Amino acid sequence: MLKKCIKYMVIWTFLVSSFSFASLRIEINQGMNKPFPIAVVPFSGASVESKLISVVSRDLMNSGRFQVASRNQLPQQPSQPAQINWNMWSSLGTEYMLVGSVVPTAPNSGKYNVTFQLVSQLGNQALTGRVFKNVSSQQFVALGHTIADYIYQTITGQRGYFTTKLAYIDVSHPYDLRRAQYSLIVSDYDGQNPQVLLRQKRNPLASPVWSADGSKLAYVSYVNGRMAVYTIELRTGKRTLVANYPGINSSPAFDPVSKILAVALSKAKNSATTQLYLTKPKANGIVKQLTYSGTNTSPAFSPSGKSVAFTSTRGGQPQIYMMRINDLSAKRLTFSGTQNFDPKFTPDGKYIIFMHQATRGGSIEIAKLNLQTNKITTLTKGPVDKSPSIAPNGNMIIYTKTHSNGSLGLAMVSLDGSIHINLPAVGSAVNIQSPAWSPFLG
Repeated sequence: MLKKCIKYMVIWTFLVSSFSFASLRIEINQGMNKPFPIAVVPFSGASVESKLISVVSRDLMNSGRFQVASRNQLPQQPSQPAQINWNMWSSLGTEYMLVGSVVPTAPNSGKYNVTFQLVSQLGNQALTGRVFKNVSSQQFVALGHTIADYIYQTITGQRGYFTTKLAYIDVSHPYDLRRAQYSLIVSDYDGQNPQVLLRQKRNPLASPVWSADGSKLAYVSYVNGRMAVYTIELRTGKRTLVANYPGINSSPAFDPVSKILAVALSKAKNSATTQLYLTKPKANGIVKQLTYSGTNTSPAFSPSGKSVAFTSTRGGQPQIYMMRINDLSAKRLTFSGTQNFDPKFTPDGKYIIFMHQATRGGSIEIAKLNLQTNKITTLTKGPVDKSPSIAPNGNMIIYTKTHSNGSLGLAMVSLDGSIHINLPAVGSAVNIQSPAWSPFLG
């Protein structure tokens, strides 16, 4: 897994331009009532381990599911299970402990062998552990995310998402047409290590979405005042024009099974009425038209690729519908609320996450729809929460949140609504839009 993580680091380093841009930092404002208590003990050996340990600690804290003991609380610093005296940790309530070592492979080599073990207080047993050989200090961030993934999965039973990526649009000077600048950025899941894939002035970028294998993004670009849908390969930076019809070309979505995309097209210069189409990832390669009445947009494939959820005005106000692709049979899913739009399936296909407005002029919130019970549960409080995207393990949702000064930042909420995390932008001029969470990359 580490080699694959490092491979993606090389990809984004290759694509980055020499621009300056804002990174993001996480602030947790609500977590689990009973998070897992864990101690992340400084690894023995080389002093460079502090960078590695800080990444692991931050990942676990950022999830809202772990209570990480602060370094100044640690009563001892064992490096292997036999050295742990659990009686010394009773006042902290520690149930799990990460121990390990960072040892240079040779003097002045710049390479290290890193060993870790996750130890349970119950029986002082190592629940998981690994040895990583010939790791450079530049790879410690990727390695820290990888170790955090192992810990998360071992304790919670769910696959960790710390080695995944985010794609989003960073807008500078959004209210100045002459100075407005749009950047398509890929970062670590927590907004760190941001890398610019595309940057253009005045012409907006929008709606990035990931392919199922994480090798490319589809997005909308305005060029010469006209919308078009493109894909970009992350490894090479190669761009491919997908849809460039007269009028609106928007809302790309990758089929999780095939390489087909769903898009919303008006196919008329002065029309705002869009229909959904399936298209191959090449210029104007329409395969099939899916909708014919009302305005239809924001398609999202089910995990099987056999159905599409979408927003439609065919009943008057925007509501969410689902269609079987084979026979185009559609049914309405949402009935409560003034507007419901921008649906996304959870990876297990049990829920749809979407934007919900309960009353006309009221707050726009992120909500979930239980597809078995048809129950709608709001997860956020507005006033304007937009563009939800779901972690590949289905546990967390990222979205854009409107701050009191009108700027847009990123925030996360857990699927059950118990964990709320803010990712405020550094710099008041930064507006973050259209976050898209990557699939698992390794």
